[in-house]
Amino acid sequence: MPIIYNFEEKGNPVGRIELISSRNNGQVKLIIEILKNTSTLTNKPPSDTVYMNLNIWAGSSGFENHVRNSSVTFKVEKYWITQEDIDIENIRLEVFEDGQWIALPTEYIDQVGNYVHFKTATDKYLNSPFVIAGSKKILKSNAKNENEIAESNNLNTQKTDINESINTVSEEAEKNALGSEKIMDKMLPAWILIIAFIVRRKLV
Repeated sequence: MPIIYNFEEKGNPVGRIELISSRNNGQVKLIIEILKNTSTLTNKPPSDTVYMNLNIWAGSSGFENHVRNSSVTFKVEKYWITQEDIDIENIRLEVFEDGQWIALPTEYIDQVGNYVHFKTATDKYLNSPFVIAGSKKILKSNAKNENEIAESNNLNTQKTDINESINTVSEEAEKNALGSEKIMDKMLPAWILIIAFIVRRKLV
């Protein structure tokens, strides 16, 4: 059975933390620190737009090694999502581990009032710096535009190849037509001579 922690403090985006420990540690104390800036336990900020910086501490040092599974449920203001033009599908919880920010698997839950709720599988990642972050919609739109431009370029290339093929066929047909006309031009005097010869014989 998981241990469930519920939080209702104002200004705290985390509403619930669930964890399963591989051993009985008695009563486990869990602390969430809300930070104004990126945690001093990191050496760089995350790459995307940050909604909230926080540290999560569970039990004593080393307790995270006994965590078999854990999850964090959090909420994000709709106003922030709209104001920052955030893609709701890319809102997530990130953890700082081994010198880098790692995006954890996050799922959308629902929308209640002015907030959108999410749940992240944090696994063994407790006693670490975290951020709630999201990607802007413009990044996704740019990627879509780039794909559309690439497809348009491919279509234009195909049209050019088709036009070149048509022009080549037209040129060949024109050459054949000119060749036929030249042959007829050469044969015409011979036909005239034959006709003239036949007329002459009749007269004679």
